[in-house]
Amino acid sequence: MKKGLVIISTILFFVLFPTTSFAAQNDDNNGIIKRVSLMIAQVIEPIKINIGLLTGRVEKIENTVQNNPNQEEIVTEAVKTVNEDVAIDSILGIWRAQNIYSKEDKDNNGQFDYAERLDQLFRSGNLIDNVLVGGVKQGYTYTIQINPNANIPGWNAVAKPKKINKTGNRSFYIDETGVIRASSSGEIGPQSPPLKN
Repeated sequence: MKKGLVIISTILFFVLFPTTSFAAQNDDNNGIIKRVSLMIAQVIEPIKINIGLLTGRVEKIENTVQNNPNQEEIVTEAVKTVNEDVAIDSILGIWRAQNIYSKEDKDNNGQFDYAERLDQLFRSGNLIDNVLVGGVKQGYTYTIQINPNANIPGWNAVAKPKKINKTGNRSFYIDETGVIRASSSGEIGPQSPPLKN
């Protein structure tokens, strides 16, 4: 990377600020153009090689997965693990956003209440990201529900795999307490066991 920056800086220096000694050594413009072309080639060639190597690795992974069903299972499990980590992080993000929303009266209605929908959290200062606002993120669907008992303020959020055992194995639940609960049975709620690290 540093070598590339040095070469580019050198090219720019000689193109923008040709010195008399440089001009004297290369009386014709063709000499300058050839040197600049050579310097550019030295920068671009390693980039082309790296792109070729990366493309080769991707093709090798695709061929390995196609030729070995067990590899596909390994990849699927890895994807589910990543999706579950994102789901946990996302519902924690919803919990943080609900705390801010309720303490600052983000909907300007004069009441310190919770958001009823994900888009309220987004429109109130991007308290959640622009993907999560749509209710679907990396293999999971997300919903918020407000406590129907108006005397006891509260809310909960649920993250469920779009395709159980394909995009994730577990569902997740969080409410105003901040305790994340997990279940692989498909049913999730305040009675589900707390998530263990």
